[in-house]
Amino acid sequence: TELHRACAFGTLAHIRHLLLNDEQSINDLNTPNSKGILPIHIFTANGAIVTSNLLEAEEVALLMVQLMGPEKAIQSLHPPTSHDSSGWSPFVYVIGQWVHNLHKDANPHASLLLNAVRGTMIKTNNEPPPEIRSDGIVHAALPLSREQSQIVRSRKIAIPLFGSALNERALVSSTFVADRFKSLHVPPSVEIPDHVKWAVHILSRLINEHPDETRESILTNIASVPLFLKCVFLINDADEMTRLLNTSLVKNVVIDKRSINVWLIAMLIGKRDIKMRAVNFFKMLSRLTILDVASSSQSRDRYSDHEIERFVRLKRDAFTAIYTMPGIFPAILALGGHQLEQLSTTRVMRYITDKAIRKDRVFIVLMFDFF
Repeated sequence: TELHRACAFGTLAHIRHLLLNDEQSINDLNTPNSKGILPIHIFTANGAIVTSNLLEAEEVALLMVQLMGPEKAIQSLHPPTSHDSSGWSPFVYVIGQWVHNLHKDANPHASLLLNAVRGTMIKTNNEPPPEIRSDGIVHAALPLSREQSQIVRSRKIAIPLFGSALNERALVSSTFVADRFKSLHVPPSVEIPDHVKWAVHILSRLINEHPDETRESILTNIASVPLFLKCVFLINDADEMTRLLNTSLVKNVVIDKRSINVWLIAMLIGKRDIKMRAVNFFKMLSRLTILDVASSSQSRDRYSDHEIERFVRLKRDAFTAIYTMPGIFPAILALGGHQLEQLSTTRVMRYITDKAIRKDRVFIVLMFDFF
């Protein structure tokens, strides 16, 4: 259709004119082309036209959303691609492409790192391979750098893999991604393009202005980009990262257990500056309140009992996702020094150590490692 062509090759002014004056183009908003792609898909993914004028592109995008209906617009998924089997909604597609490109160099044969999430044992290289006991105790390898080896003793430590109870395995299922090696990859020199920042801003506006119609759909779809949160915390420019962390989208993602997975282990055992980014994640999750998450919302019910209960449940589930994450205790203990001291004061850490200390075997392990 003419609207499809305008979104691909036209100008912002032309697209706006069609949407405001051409009845056929308004109808064509819901008409897919031969590849199943809608005009909103073409427009939001077109980095050249969006970045030519970000504010005008925002107005055009929100006009499309308004004419389609916010709920329908955000549920209109891109046709699946080779690296996106489920399809992404408009705007989320832009974020997904960014995250995908950052992980192109991930090594699928990084077996040493994979061992870190298969079990929770700190051990020397000449010790036997991981072994899962019938009571849920795991012996496994967590690769340590020379610096980490000086901090953590190489004696054997048995720590429950899934909170010591095998029936808690279901709690961990949401923390894994299909390509686990990508989760363990720490991309160097992460930059965030204006196009991606624009997409995050639009999704935040939709969550704030149309929470009932869009919030859950957006969060469910962004959860299909499980490494998005990791990439945000790895952004080189601290000011850029802070601005992203202050958006409604990222605040909601931080308390969503579906976005918390073994990338956190990779960051905890990474270089010093990467470790600090992981500690900052713990701090942010611990400090977030309902006021932080809902203050920008235009919903009259943003502080209702239902919303407060939802927030408390999500935050508790996020804490539990960290507690049940394979390898979390050795990775935390390997921090040492000032970073471990900062982490120990967070609510997340108090939560997971409290649950761990209630279990006799883990209590003994922690006692030996802290004293």
